[in-house]
Order: sequence, then structure tokens, then C-alpha cells
Amino acid sequence: LVTGVKCSNLLRLEPPPLNNSRYVVRVDRKFRISCICQQTSINCMHLTWRNEFGRKIDGESSNSLFTIKLREHDSMYKKLSLVFTQIAKRDTGFYRCVARNSRRMSADWKVELIVVDEIHWKENNDIVGGMLGESLTIDCGSTGNPQPETHITNHKGLPLNETLFVTAGSEVTIKKLTNEYQDTIIKCLSVQEFEQYDATVVEEHEIRLDVWSSPKFSKSFVERFIVLDHLAQICCNVTRSNPPATHFRYLRGSNEIFNDSNHVVLTDALNQSSCLKILSPTEYDLGEYRCEVSNQKSKSQQTIAVKVAKCSDDLCDLESVHFCAKSSVIAPPGEVHVSLQSVGMTYVIWKIEEGFGEQLPIRRYIIEYIKKSILDQDSHDRTRGNNRVWFTYAIKMDVHLSKDGLYEVGGLRQGTMYLFRFAAENEAGIGDTVTVAVKTTSKIKLSKLTRSSSSHFQQLTFYRFFSLLFSHMVILKSSKFANFI
Repeated sequence: LVTGVKCSNLLRLEPPPLNNSRYVVRVDRKFRISCICQQTSINCMHLTWRNEFGRKIDGESSNSLFTIKLREHDSMYKKLSLVFTQIAKRDTGFYRCVARNSRRMSADWKVELIVVDEIHWKENNDIVGGMLGESLTIDCGSTGNPQPETHITNHKGLPLNETLFVTAGSEVTIKKLTNEYQDTIIKCLSVQEFEQYDATVVEEHEIRLDVWSSPKFSKSFVERFIVLDHLAQICCNVTRSNPPATHFRYLRGSNEIFNDSNHVVLTDALNQSSCLKILSPTEYDLGEYRCEVSNQKSKSQQTIAVKVAKCSDDLCDLESVHFCAKSSVIAPPGEVHVSLQSVGMTYVIWKIEEGFGEQLPIRRYIIEYIKKSILDQDSHDRTRGNNRVWFTYAIKMDVHLSKDGLYEVGGLRQGTMYLFRFAAENEAGIGDTVTVAVKTTSKIKLSKLTRSSSSHFQQLTFYRFFSLLFSHMVILKSSKFANFI
């Protein structure tokens, strides 16, 4: 019979036991002991785990205690793991790993398993937060039998920075939370000495700091211009919030605005934004609104002054005259200036520029396109038919402004004539559309926007470029229609 250290040449236990003979484990934990036979000889023909009564533990012993046969990854030695899915006090006792050949026992290793009580952390949460600018105290202490000692470190196991943290006993205090503390890790260590087992059990609890802040807007006061009797949208966008903003509501005075026949409140929690839609605004919808935002830790609000984009003489005689732009007419944008930059088999590149003298900044461009053949199929009522076909079949793109003014549309069919419609949108609404036709090529040509360099465009001189552009461009003034073929 070979036991303890004497069997280490043949058997190996992972993790290694204390003093080669003992494991001390917390109750209710998952625990595994792997017994590896370090030979490929006949001495390792059979591996078994047995309890203190000599009963064999196999893969079907119980749901909470069983064995798993494997091969060690590198050496391919036989490995038999004793698995406790949720170790209990009743599992305390002695266990043996036994190696046998065809005739007799080659070696065994007897270990004692001791199950001790759980400790209880005074701060159970893994994430602890506080408001920006306020103080925060975390108690790293724990209770158990015997009473544990408490040690506190940073995420690397080093003492905390004394300029950032004040430590007193088991407590850590931050005098004033700043964004510098966000996601900082504090490690709380509980050290228990079990003298009767000659064992020390160390428990670790990581706490991540979360610095809460009120929802922030780009501006606390904004103006929004609407066109009367046209759908209006008043949006409230949060630029920064921790935790993320989740609740939005709109108020006029002390009255909250709910969904009704003329108002729809839409919330996009993922992007921390919300919009109030006024379906058919009148002069009575002009005035100041408040967008109140909550992230469940704090509230903020943005004031929105809703003004009419274009005043009639009758409207300017009303008491709400200060919500009317009298000095100049503020209206949706005019026509955009569109030029074709490049065309290939499956893509086109446009340059879009805003018109001159715009009163309000452009928020986005709207690009729609459709195969010309689809429009030609419905010719009995050109005006009504076109609108219906565009609405049904056209692909619509809402594009944000690019610095160079270039916009690529891909996924087109080669050698096909397409119609494109372009419009700009500002706070007052969507402007007039410009319609342009272009035909994709039948030859392969890489997109200028999707390659690092373009020798073709480098060789294209100023004269050749404009000759090519004007030779393919026809402007029909009556329909505001340009044709690139």
C-alpha cells in the first residue's frame, strides 16, 4: 500500500492538497479534485475514487457527486476527476484515489475533505456607486467563524493610493467622487485562520466603482422652428448620462404632455433620445416646453422654445408674437446643389452642397433612388403615379453630413438607369427635391471612397473632368431634372 507522499511518483492530485493530505472548502461551492496517473504502464490500467467506506464513486453516483474520466491534455495520462457540484457539510470526510493493474492495487492517495461555513460580506454588491461630487464609503469587512481579518488592495494586489482613498479599519472612503474613479477596482480580502486544520482560507471580493452623473444635454436651452399645420418634431437628446437615461417626459408649465390625438411621445432608450411629435401644430402649440429626463439616480431638464418658421401677418398680431421670427423668414431649406463625382458598375458617388443664404443649419440629407424602368411602367397619370411608385418602390437613405460632402450609394445594378432624388432638412422641415438620373457602367471600376488611392482620378485633368461632366449632364429647368448618362 502506497499513501501520501510515497505515491507522488505515480499519482498526482490537482489542485495539490494542504500537507499532501487535506482540502478545506467553503460550503455550497463547486469543487473538483483531479487524480492523474503519471505513467502509461499497466500500473495505471484502472483509476477509481472511493469514499471513506470503500464504496466506489462513478459517473452515476449522484447529481451532486460523481467522477469524470479524461486524458490530461499534454501528456495524455489518465485522469479521473472527483466532482462536487455544490459541496455540503455532509461531504466532509476521507476520499481515496486508487490506481490498479490487472491483479492488484498499484498505489492510492488518501485525502481529507473539510467543509467550512461561508463568510458574509458586509457589502454584497459587486458594483458600488455614488453621485458625482459626493463622498462614498465602502465597508470591505466580513463576518464568519472564526472572525476573518480584512485586507484591502487595488486590482493589482497593491495598497490603495492614499491620495485617492482613506482607509480606516475595514472601511474605504472617497471624499469626493470624480470621473477619475469610474470603473476603479477595489479588492476586499477576507483571511480566516483554521488552527485546528493548520489551514488559512483567503476569500476575495472585487468591487467596481460606478460614478453616477445627471443626464447632460449639448445645450440647456434650444430653439426649434416648426411650420404650422405640418407635422412637427421636438427632440430631446442626452449627450452623457450614468447610468443611461431611461425616462423622458415633456411638460408645458406644470402639465405633462401625454399621447393624444395631436401628440405622440417616442423614446429611444438605446440612444438616450426622445421626440415629441405634434401632428398638426397651430399657434397654440408655440411656446416653451420642458424635456425632463431621469436615469433613476438623478433628473435633468432641457428647455425648448418652439417658434413658427414662417409668420403670417395675422399670426404676428397674436400674444405669442415673441415666438414668431419677424425679422426674417425662417423656412425649410432650398434646393441642394448636386454633382456627380464618380459612377461604377454598382455604385455612384455624389457631392451635395447646401444652397446659398440658408437661415438654419442643415441637419441631414435625404437620398432616394429607384430604377427608371419602374417609373416608366406607370405612365397613365404621371404626377400621381410617380409619387405612388416612389413611395412604394424607392429606397430611402437618411444620411448625416460628411466633412467632404461626398456620399456613396452602393448595391446598384450594372448598366442600369436610376433616378435619384435629393432633399435637405433643417429645423423648419424638409426642402424641395432635386431629381437626377444616372446610368451605372458595364465595366469594373473601384469606388473612390472605398480604396486608398485612385490612379484613374489622379490622371484625370481638370479639363477632362469638366468636359466629361458637362457632356453627360442635361438640366431640364421646368422639372428641375438633371440627367447623367
